[in-house]
Amino acid sequence: DISRTITKEIPNNEKQFKKLFDEYSVPVSYKQKYMDSNAFLIYYTNGFDGIGRDSIEKDLKEDSDSTISKQTLQYGARNDVWNAFDEFMVELQFITAEIKAGGGDG
Repeated sequence: DISRTITKEIPNNEKQFKKLFDEYSVPVSYKQKYMDSNAFLIYYTNGFDGIGRDSIEKDLKEDSDSTISKQTLQYGARNDVWNAFDEFMVELQFITAEIKAGGGDG
């Protein structure tokens, strides 16, 4: 069955799939984890990080090639690829079941 052949090479479990993809991505920094978990505060304080210090979001605004921007693109792509792969596998399993049941049109 073709779906078994595919899943030998590509994990069909979301967590395992994303873990495999993450091995080739820029790791999430402490700063990104902090910003993600404190997004409400960062938004309403405009990234205030203390008197005399630059905004915590400074590198996001000034440098489009920053590590955080790269992480955002990589993790967004990872999630999009997972969604497409998951939908593909569901369709493939449906078609395979239809063919086995004799309901295929050819």
